[in-house]
Amino acid sequence: MWLKIPVDLDTEASNIHLLRELDRWIALGLLSKGQAINLGRQLCSPLPIADSAPLPPQDNPSEVAAVAAETVFEISVDRLFFSRFKSRLVQSFLTEMSVLWLLFLGVFLVVVSSGVLAASQWQSFSAVGQYAILLVYTLVFGGASRWAAGQAKLQTTAQMLKAATLLLIPLNMWMMDTLGLFNASVGLAMLASVGLSLLTLMLAPQRRTGFNLLGLSWLHWGWGLASWPLVASYLGTLGSATNLLQRVSGDATDVTKENQSGPGGILVAIALLILLVRSVWVAQVPIYQLGLACGICGWMLHRLRYQAGLGLMLLGWLVSGAQQPLQAIGISGLAGWLLLERLQRQERDQLRTLSALWLVGLQTCGLAWLALPIDLRQTLLTAAQKFSVEPVSALNLTGVWLYGYVGLMALGVRQFQHQGNDAWAQQTERLALGLSGALLLCALPQAESFLFTLSLLGLTLTFGAFTQLRRPATSWLIYGTHSAAVVTLLSGLYVISMRVPGWGDPQWAGVFIGLTAVEWIASVATGRYPEWRRSAWYLGIGLSVMAYSLLLNNWGSWLNLGWLVVPGLLTWLVHRRQFATEQPQLATTLTVLALGGQILLLSSWQMATAVCAVGTGLLLLHSRRWPTQKYLPALTVGFALGGGHAAASWLWLMASPWPHNLARLFLVIALFASGLSILARTLDQQSRPLLQTYGTASYGWSRGLAVILSLGLTLMMILVHGLGPGDRIVMIRPILPGIAILLRYGIAAITLVLARFWGQRQLTNADYWELAHGVALWVTMGISLWHQETNPQTLGAAMVAMGLIAQLMGTVKAHKHNAYKTSWHYIPLVYGGLGLLLGHLNFTATTGFYSAVVGIVTLAIGQRQPALRPLGYSGLGLLSLGIYELVLYHLLQASGGAPGDGLTILALVGAAIAALYLLCHTWIQRYSQLTEAEIMITSLLHWLLAVALAAMAMVMGQSLVGIWLGVAGLLSLYAWLKGNYRWFPTHQLDSAGEYVPSEHHSYKQWTWSGLVIATVAIPYGAGQLLPNLTFVKSWGGLLACGLSLLIYRLPWRPWGWPWRPWQRMALGWPILATLLGIAVVKTQSLLLVGAFYAAMAKQLRAVRLSYLSLGLLNWSLLRYLLDRSWLTPLWFGTLLGLSALYILEVDPHWQEHSTRQERHRLRSFATLLVGLTAIFQAETASLIFIGLSLLISFGFMGLGLVQQVRAYLYTGTLTFALQILRTLMMFVDTDGRLLWAVGIVLGIALIWVAATFESRRAQVSGLLSQWSERLSRWD
Repeated sequence: MWLKIPVDLDTEASNIHLLRELDRWIALGLLSKGQAINLGRQLCSPLPIADSAPLPPQDNPSEVAAVAAETVFEISVDRLFFSRFKSRLVQSFLTEMSVLWLLFLGVFLVVVSSGVLAASQWQSFSAVGQYAILLVYTLVFGGASRWAAGQAKLQTTAQMLKAATLLLIPLNMWMMDTLGLFNASVGLAMLASVGLSLLTLMLAPQRRTGFNLLGLSWLHWGWGLASWPLVASYLGTLGSATNLLQRVSGDATDVTKENQSGPGGILVAIALLILLVRSVWVAQVPIYQLGLACGICGWMLHRLRYQAGLGLMLLGWLVSGAQQPLQAIGISGLAGWLLLERLQRQERDQLRTLSALWLVGLQTCGLAWLALPIDLRQTLLTAAQKFSVEPVSALNLTGVWLYGYVGLMALGVRQFQHQGNDAWAQQTERLALGLSGALLLCALPQAESFLFTLSLLGLTLTFGAFTQLRRPATSWLIYGTHSAAVVTLLSGLYVISMRVPGWGDPQWAGVFIGLTAVEWIASVATGRYPEWRRSAWYLGIGLSVMAYSLLLNNWGSWLNLGWLVVPGLLTWLVHRRQFATEQPQLATTLTVLALGGQILLLSSWQMATAVCAVGTGLLLLHSRRWPTQKYLPALTVGFALGGGHAAASWLWLMASPWPHNLARLFLVIALFASGLSILARTLDQQSRPLLQTYGTASYGWSRGLAVILSLGLTLMMILVHGLGPGDRIVMIRPILPGIAILLRYGIAAITLVLARFWGQRQLTNADYWELAHGVALWVTMGISLWHQETNPQTLGAAMVAMGLIAQLMGTVKAHKHNAYKTSWHYIPLVYGGLGLLLGHLNFTATTGFYSAVVGIVTLAIGQRQPALRPLGYSGLGLLSLGIYELVLYHLLQASGGAPGDGLTILALVGAAIAALYLLCHTWIQRYSQLTEAEIMITSLLHWLLAVALAAMAMVMGQSLVGIWLGVAGLLSLYAWLKGNYRWFPTHQLDSAGEYVPSEHHSYKQWTWSGLVIATVAIPYGAGQLLPNLTFVKSWGGLLACGLSLLIYRLPWRPWGWPWRPWQRMALGWPILATLLGIAVVKTQSLLLVGAFYAAMAKQLRAVRLSYLSLGLLNWSLLRYLLDRSWLTPLWFGTLLGLSALYILEVDPHWQEHSTRQERHRLRSFATLLVGLTAIFQAETASLIFIGLSLLISFGFMGLGLVQQVRAYLYTGTLTFALQILRTLMMFVDTDGRLLWAVGIVLGIALIWVAATFESRRAQVSGLLSQWSERLSRWD
């Protein structure tokens, strides 16, 4: 067993823990010392010494010692640096990969920039001159690589320059052939060819690789010939692959993957890519002609364990598949060869390899079809067209003939089973079945022809073959074979039915019902083959569902009664002995579902009567078979009841005109409900359990019919009292003659239903609810019929009265029995709710009275039990609502005034109610059984409502300013009373166990609330009563400073109030007064208020108060600059940035050590805001601002160096660099060649940096370490 344990070596602590745990494992015997040594060798990286670095001569021992000492120093410095300095960025710069990347960027920039500069003057050179430029670049890179190879510490740079040179040589040959250099200068062409060939052999890492690169370079000659590009491509591809193959076979040692994919292989691959790119995109060789070459090359590369070979084979197959199918077949054969070898060689992932092999064979079959002549393919399609009425495509025909490949796979399964390889057999079986499904989809467009039937036949034979091969056969194979055979039969019948006139859904429904009967009869025909019998049972269920869906399309026909065959067969199956091993109860459930489905097929009362009669008989048989199933008697009684209603509708109700038929239906339902109730009482007295179950079902149906009748009559009353013409609520309307008839019959029906409770001694909660509903309906219909009109107010009064009566009756009955039923609590509430609903349809003078009465009822019910105590809230709420409604009705009768006057009066009422609850809470507590805290919560809600109403009145405007101020004063006084712990003390236990007053936190909240209301009300009232207060608005902040000092000094704590809200609010008044006069406030007032806050901040040692002074100062400065038209983005950004820096320097939160990183980021952001604003200002203004931007950057850098603050130094340096780069871009815009000159310089700089990192890594590491340590100590 292997365990995957992650190892973290990023920190010193992890290294220590790793060593300790390894010692523990060795001590416990879980790990040997040899395994620990191997683990250490795997985890440790080699020393940073280049493999190819030449050693100094051994003649001078002092030089040898110096080099060794430098090497040891470099290693120790590197370890010290990387153990202490954890910057991933600096570490990455010192790795060999980063050096290679910098070298690549440098070379790329130099080559591209030089090429662009040369291209700008390209037309002024001849062909010889043009090539001479490329030759010079190649020789320069070659010479630089040779020089770097002689330096011990520049081996990485040398390797990069060698690679660049070797890749430039094929481009030289390409350029010589394109420019026709042999025609222009034979000597230069010969000299360059020979010299570049020698240079290739000198710089190549291996001689074989050098000859390979040399061959790929020389293949660029002679491309003027017509067929040479294709020949050169095949020669280069095959030659390179053969060379690599011989390289591996000629090596006596074990060639690892790293040796195969070294730098030589990469260079050969890139050179070959250059050759193929020229062949395809320059010489315009059709890419499909190179498919086989790509495939062969990929096959060889994969044999050499190059994973890129698979991609190359896939590319070759893709490009040649449509145009050259024979080439694609060849590539498929190579792929099959590789897969067979892998299948025989490896032990892992064999199933994946086998699947890939079968898929390769499958696509080979498709390619074989494409390889056939077009005439032959057309002949085969024409022959297949005779079996179809639709055009036959090649894909449709594939769904038939490709079953031959499926048969081959079946033979493979048989062979694998004989060999004992069950895993391969099962995988091939799954693939064959999946392929069969895909072939079926291919033939699906020919569903109306025998081609699709043949495809289904192939699928059936496939399932049958695998069922025969699998011993024992699994269930899903049996089900698949059975289903496929049935579908094949149906497909053949469908094709035949297309040629038979008059064949439709009824005939198909009969076919499906017949097949259902055959399957179900077969499921009980014998006791053998249980899986086949079970499949016949479930398949019959599916066929019956299909038959039912077809009968739904034939709704209204007497042929739909044929569906009764299905529940009849199911009933027959339930009583068969052979079916006992299956699921007989499932058959009963399906019978119920089938009878329910038959109801949806009914189209006349006669059919309904017949179906219900048959269903009653079948369900009776099932209930006798399963006497313990209680739902069967309920369904039996339901079907009998349905048959009775259907017969009554057929024989009596439908013959009467409207509304007599509907009225008589009320009586029929009532009679059935009463009759079932009588039957239930009779059956309950029987001794047989089944009859008692039928009695219970009868009583349930009786109640259900009564509920349905009640709901129907309720809906009728809602419609009678509902919407009138124009979809508006009609308050009073006369009763029409037809409605009167319905009401009479309805009263009679409800009387019959209520008579069911006569003589019943004990009533349940459900009985009380039903009785309450019936009485309400009886009263409602009686009042409407008596007055011959619909009047919601009358009905509302009746409901409220019934609620009061029900409450009183419940109380009286509870006194007799000393117990309450839950229905006695909620029936009065429902009556009261209906009364409120009806009474509020039209707002009258008595509407509030209704709410008050219902509130009293709710309060009375709430005091019955502790669990009902929350109803006291509703009772108090309804009482309050009644008071509000009475006041509101009189307000609506008044005229004139402002919109907010009514809200002011309502706010006064709410404040008065809140004060009443506050002062009279003892009496209310005694009557409602609510606690003092709950009454105070109710008082608080009224106070909040009054505050909201007063606020709305202030927003909407009102003329009763004096009353509004009185309301505000009352609300503030309420809050201050609650906020004084001397007047309303909160007690707690002291150390002696006695209750003493305590200063609870709620006192502060109430004091704050009163102060806020007074702070809002006083300015508003003063503004409404004295509108001309310009002087006060201009100098209001200064006046508020004096008031603030006075309030701040008063002794609030001895008076019983907490002192902190008064002092905090007093400090807020000056700034609030300033904001209220924002349009006319004087600049002098702003400065004086700022000075006030600065003085208070110093006196109270509250630094954050000075932020208000800072904001007022910025406000004054912005106003001054705006008045002088001097406001620019630079000023705005400077004020914002300096303000943020001030806060970061003085705020206590940002002085903590834990916020060091956040402080650094915010400082950087604020400083960057100033610097970037200066750069933006320099873009939109004169050149003077460029100097100002540089000056600001220098200032931040100097400030950072002086105060040792990193943010100032970093952002100053960044903005300075951005401004310099932007200035340089301005000069580049004037002359485009300057950009490419800069690119050359930058590329040379990157190469120099990379070389420096490689040669002086220890010095750079030490210098960066010192910088990092110093900067880490800065703020």
